[in-house]
Amino acid sequence: MNSLGELQREWLQRRAFQAAPEEACGFLLADGKFVEIRNSHPYPYKAFCMSELDLNSKIKNPNDIKAIWHTHPSGSLEPSGADMDFMFSSGVNWSYIIATKSDIRIWAPNSFTPQDDSFWKAFSQ
Repeated sequence: MNSLGELQREWLQRRAFQAAPEEACGFLLADGKFVEIRNSHPYPYKAFCMSELDLNSKIKNPNDIKAIWHTHPSGSLEPSGADMDFMFSSGVNWSYIIATKSDIRIWAPNSFTPQDDSFWKAFSQ
């Protein structure tokens, strides 16, 4: 997935504006519709965690998922450390959409290379 339609972009940017200062999150389905999942993270202004209850009630077929999306109230389009961890550990290859009030960026998890941190671990022992 390389691009979004104008209405999809407007919807995501509006959600970023409405949800601020908290993060909103959900999925883009293969039919082009957005599904919002309640953010159940204890600090929703810093991160997101999708509500398991919402996931089970709103996503009937995981094969319909085309992308995961969430907002960054800070305005950064770069994935956070937690975002990177999720992209590497999720085991799925969905596109990863980060939306702010002013822009949207689509990330492809397979475009990142996991970093070898063995050098830094040597100092923490």
